Amino acid sequence: MVRGMDAFVCSGHADRSDPHWDIGDGHPPLRNPAFLAREALTVDHVSNGRLEIGLRPGVAGGADPSYAMAGVEDRTPRERVARLREAVEVVDQLLTEGVPTFEELFYQSKDAVMLPRPVQEPRPPMAIAANGPEMLKIAATWADA
Repeated sequence: MVRGMDAFVCSGHADRSDPHWDIGDGHPPLRNPAFLAREALTVDHVSNGRLEIGLRPGVAGGADPSYAMAGVEDRTPRERVARLREAVEVVDQLLTEGVPTFEELFYQSKDAVMLPRPVQEPRPPMAIAANGPEMLKIAATWADA
């Protein structure tokens, strides 16, 4: 697994003949989850089903430099967790249902289309970083790894 680099860029260099090379990364909820799902779907295909989607709320207990790097105001830990919960649900729905409409507090989409279907069924596995009771609940509900 590649950590610390952008998994979607690294996937372009993945050796498709090596079945032991998994692609994954931990993303705080900075990307719109619909775009993240589309990117994940693409990487799942170009890697021949070796993507593991990694999600995290950000750096525990402090400012996350990812937010400043993206030009986004850092969020409170409570809001990070709430956004991550929604993002995980949206990514799951998009990759398993294919054409969901959702209107949540932070993310909305109408008639989103995710085709072709993922190589991995029902979707690429998700790993969710969990630190604290709320994150553990999210991980217990949605994480595969």
